[in-house]
Amino acid sequence: MLFEALRHVPDEAAVATVTDFDRVRARLGVPDLTSADLMTDRFRFWEQAPGAAVLLHEGRLRDQNSLFELDYGFTQDDVDWELGFTGNNTSGFVLGFRPDLDMGPVRTAVADGAGPLAGATVLAEEHLLVSGDAAPTDAQSWADEPWTAAAGAQPADSYYLRSGRDACIPLEDTLGGEATVEDQERVLDRADLRSLDRIDAVALAFTGPATALALLSYAAPPAQDEVNRRAALGDAWPGSDDSAAYADGFTSATALPVTGDPVGVIRLAVRNPRAAAAVAFGDLLPFAVCGDVRLLPEPTGL
Repeated sequence: MLFEALRHVPDEAAVATVTDFDRVRARLGVPDLTSADLMTDRFRFWEQAPGAAVLLHEGRLRDQNSLFELDYGFTQDDVDWELGFTGNNTSGFVLGFRPDLDMGPVRTAVADGAGPLAGATVLAEEHLLVSGDAAPTDAQSWADEPWTAAAGAQPADSYYLRSGRDACIPLEDTLGGEATVEDQERVLDRADLRSLDRIDAVALAFTGPATALALLSYAAPPAQDEVNRRAALGDAWPGSDDSAAYADGFTSATALPVTGDPVGVIRLAVRNPRAAAAVAFGDLLPFAVCGDVRLLPEPTGL
C-alpha cells in the first residue's frame, strides 16, 4: 500500500502522511466494512478508530458522507487508504478506494465538483482518486527513493514522512510555537545537537495504538552512537501546559542495533494515539531535529 501511495508524491514535496483505514478496520474486527453496512456499524467504527490506532487522516469524505451516500452511492467507508502531501509549493491528496467499488459514481462526483473531489482525477483501473499536484504514475516520485524500502517493510496504521532538504525539523519547530529562548537553551545545555549527522529522510510508522518505529535515513550506515543520541533527545525536550508536546504522545524511545544499512531505527512507545497524531502533525519530534541549529532571537524588551 505504501509504495502505491508514494508513487504519487512528487519529488519536490516536503512532508507526506498516509493512513491505512483497511488495516484499522481489520484490527477492530470489521475488515469488510463498506458503505453498504448498517449506519450503526459504521458510526461505531469511527467512534472506536481514534483510540485503536494513530490516525493521521480522519477521512476526507466524512464531513459530507451524507451527500456522497445519497447522491453517488459511496462514502468514506469505501476508502481503503488516504495520502496527503505538502511543502515547497506543492500539495495534494490521493484516495485509494476498495478494489470492488464501481468507480463510475466517483467519476460522476468529480465531474459535479462534489465537496473535496472538485478538480480531482479518477484512475478507475487502479481505484484511485488523485488531486492537486499528485505525480503522474510514470513520473519521478518518492516511491523511487532508496529509503522507502525500509519504510514499506514496516506495515503500519499511519505513516508520517519527510524527505529531501526538509528531512530534518528545525529546533524551533520541534519545540512548538510557544517555545522560548529559555526552552531552546535548556535543550542545548542537555544535548549536543550540532554533532548530529545529517538525515536524508524520516519515516515514522505507527505500527499499533501503543507502538511506533522511527526510521532515519542517512547517506551511509550511521554509527550506533548517532542513533542512540537521537533516541535519547526526547528526555531533553521541555513539556508544555498550553499546547501539545512530545511527551504527550510518547513515553519512551529506544535505539535498535545498527545493522549496516543506511537506516537507523528507533522504537517508540505511544502514550496516547490522539496526542501522538497531534505531535506528528505539529513536527514536535526531537529525534528528527536538524543538527544545524538556528537560534531563536533574544527578546529585546522593546
